[in-house]
Amino acid sequence: MDWKELFRSVILERGLRYFQEDRIELLEIEDQHLHAKVKGTSVYTVDMTFSDENEIIAMSCDCPYAKKGDNCKHEAAVLFAYEKEIEKRDRQEEERELLALIDEADETLVRHFLWVILKNDPRLAALFTIKASGQIPEKYMSSMKDRLQRIVTHYTQYYDYVTYEQAEAFYRTFYMNWYQMAVFLLTSESEQGALELGEYAISLISLTRIEDEEIAFILQEAIKENINEICNRLTERQMS
Repeated sequence: MDWKELFRSVILERGLRYFQEDRIELLEIEDQHLHAKVKGTSVYTVDMTFSDENEIIAMSCDCPYAKKGDNCKHEAAVLFAYEKEIEKRDRQEEERELLALIDEADETLVRHFLWVILKNDPRLAALFTIKASGQIPEKYMSSMKDRLQRIVTHYTQYYDYVTYEQAEAFYRTFYMNWYQMAVFLLTSESEQGALELGEYAISLISLTRIEDEEIAFILQEAIKENINEICNRLTERQMS
């Protein structure tokens, strides 16, 4: 049985909001038992017991609503947190098992497997190249800049400017592509590369005539905000 079926929809929604607001101050899981503290009007105590199949056997909360015999938002919030924690533990166990396999594997096998993966996945190959060399090959940066330029060319091919009707579509396409590439560079721990691409994107927008000036302004400001976040991240890395 899905535990969410134990709650009224309005209670479930409020429990989710409590979970998202980080109101759970304590979450202890030991064997089939769970103990938690949830901050509401007061700090309430939630206790639960689970079966070997992870079904709820018993649960309680000392809030007034639960004392009347109803399942409350504090219990729902704890169950959202419990679900996330179990997923995290399962993921960590899978990672430990994978690392153990890698440690035990023959080096030749690992190298061959890596080669097969990288040659069939250009994105991973680029990420590996950046990680291994510590810098972005010029061909990758040029390819990303060309990608942004092609978007501009597509939207200006008929009128030499982005029309008012096309402005929002241009904004979404340009920003989405810039953001995806910036995330890729940050994943590679290449803040400098992300900054270079961001500066190029701003320059490209400045040189592109966009009939809807408000959209042009919003697009530039959105990318500038991203650039500021990247600068802060770079500063933190340099200070650590």
